[in-house]
Amino acid sequence: MRRIVHVSSITVHGNDVGGTADEASPLRVEPNPYSRSKVAGERLLERMITQQSAPVTIVRPGLLYGPRDAASFGRFATLIQRGRMIIIGSGQNHLPLIYVRDAAQGILLASEIDDAAGRVYLLVNDEPVTQLDYMSAIASELGVPAPSTHIPYRLALAAGAASEFAGHLARLKHAPPLTRFGVQTLGGENRFDVGKARTELGFAPSIGLADGVRLSVAWFRATSALGSPARQTSAA
Repeated sequence: MRRIVHVSSITVHGNDVGGTADEASPLRVEPNPYSRSKVAGERLLERMITQQSAPVTIVRPGLLYGPRDAASFGRFATLIQRGRMIIIGSGQNHLPLIYVRDAAQGILLASEIDDAAGRVYLLVNDEPVTQLDYMSAIASELGVPAPSTHIPYRLALAAGAASEFAGHLARLKHAPPLTRFGVQTLGGENRFDVGKARTELGFAPSIGLADGVRLSVAWFRATSALGSPARQTSAA
């Protein structure tokens, strides 16, 4: 059966779920265009599935990382290498990471399993990884000290809101240097249950933190040596 697989995002559940969520958790619109567009897209497709039996499967990947990820992994690696990475909060919050190859596998499975039509699946590696685990793993692979400077979560959120407001007043055409979205994504407590995808799709993420970071840092080193955009930083 021909199928449309819509790639959404875990952010439809909010940027800081405050614990553990699954596919049945409510959708939550956050005050940023990315969140609004993802939630609006899902609600439209859900109506089409319900009212028109549209052959659509929705997948919600977690925080993607891997080679060629200059906007996220490359930025973190650059900051860590330069000793400028700041941990938001205690760093003990969990990140819903997924290596790009595992995300691709999940999307392919969603397109192939007949019973997946009309359903929604979270795609996250359920290996428990904290913010500090992630940043320390990158630092270790780079051979530099792990980040040790912290900023309180609530203070970082306030700074993100102020940065957004200043950017709005200045009519910036690019994202401000700090956003609430970036702060919540990195500093929020976001765990997701992928039991449904494991059971119904046979989804089995195979790239854990150690291997994923090793492969990603190898790309970062190669592209940094060539003076690629991976050396540049962008807003959170």
